[in-house]
Amino acid sequence: MNKQRRVILAGLAALPISRLASAQEVSLLPAEQAFLIGARQEGPGRIALDFRIAPGYILYRDRFAFASDAPLVKLVNPRFPAPAEKFDKVLEKQVAYYEGRLTVGLDVIGQPQPFRLKVQVQGCAVEAGVCYPPYTKEFQVPALSKKGG
Repeated sequence: MNKQRRVILAGLAALPISRLASAQEVSLLPAEQAFLIGARQEGPGRIALDFRIAPGYILYRDRFAFASDAPLVKLVNPRFPAPAEKFDKVLEKQVAYYEGRLTVGLDVIGQPQPFRLKVQVQGCAVEAGVCYPPYTKEFQVPALSKKGG
């Protein structure tokens, strides 16, 4: 009985160590490598944001945000491609997400002037079951000509 008890206790004591070892085997990319973001002028008053999402990673559709640091420049009408959808077991609901590549278009309205564009996203490493905190990337945008002029 004593010997059996020691074997069980030794097995239980080793359990957290084996879980720690398997968690360390997962190598997560830094957010700036998992979620590459580029910005370019698409036309008068329009910006295109190009996203390259590393294999095994996703970005949630409802976790995109765009902002300008210039009070007279507004970013409007974001144009997203159709997302994929799945049931998220952790959130216990259907979620929309992107993987691979996508381009999001934005209209820029207001005073033509240089500004800093802030793009914020949030995503996860699917296999590891790890979600990142919101990740923000900034771009310096030159004064864009207005739409239609």
